[in-house]
Amino acid sequence: PVSYSKTYKTPTRERVGVTAFGYADGLPRNLSNRGYMLVEGKRCPIRGVVCMDMTVISVERTTAVKGSTVTVSGARLTFDELAKTAGTISYDIMCAVGSR
Repeated sequence: PVSYSKTYKTPTRERVGVTAFGYADGLPRNLSNRGYMLVEGKRCPIRGVVCMDMTVISVERTTAVKGSTVTVSGARLTFDELAKTAGTISYDIMCAVGSR
C-alpha cells in the first residue's frame, strides 16, 4: 500500500517517488489517486492520498532519481487541467499555492 489509508495498492512491483509538495503547498487532496505531476516531461500519476508535505507519484516510465525535478503545473499540465480533475477552478489552485 502507498500513502495514508492504503487507498492505492500496487498491483505489481512499481517504482514510486516522493515529492516535497502536498496539500499544505496548495495541491488539492482530491487529486489523490487521480492527478498527475510531470517528471522529464512525462505524466506521472499520483499514487495514494496527497499528504500535507508530500505526494507519492509513480515514476515507472522515467529515469528519475533522488533530486529529479518534478513539475506540478506547466505547459504540458495546466492549472486548468488540474482544476478540472479536482472539480474546481484554476484560480482556486493558483491562489492556494504558497511560498513554502
